[in-house]
Amino acid sequence: MKLYVDGKEIEVKNDVKVVYDDVCIDMGDDPEEDIMGELHATLTSEGLILDLITTETTPDGDAEVFGTYASQYGEMATWCH
Repeated sequence: MKLYVDGKEIEVKNDVKVVYDDVCIDMGDDPEEDIMGELHATLTSEGLILDLITTETTPDGDAEVFGTYASQYGEMATWCH
């Protein structure tokens, strides 16, 4: 796997994670009821893992994983057809 950041190749040993901040995970009837979070996109030698994680913590202080999706890179290649 190769990683390019701003056109320059960066050495990757295990995986790459990109975090998108301030993502609306669930929309309420009122914008103040929207649930906000982060989208974590992790690329590994096997494929892609997407995790939606709330930025609001639960009473015990943990963030809640709202959903997860995974796809192997061979499957991702078929998206281009």
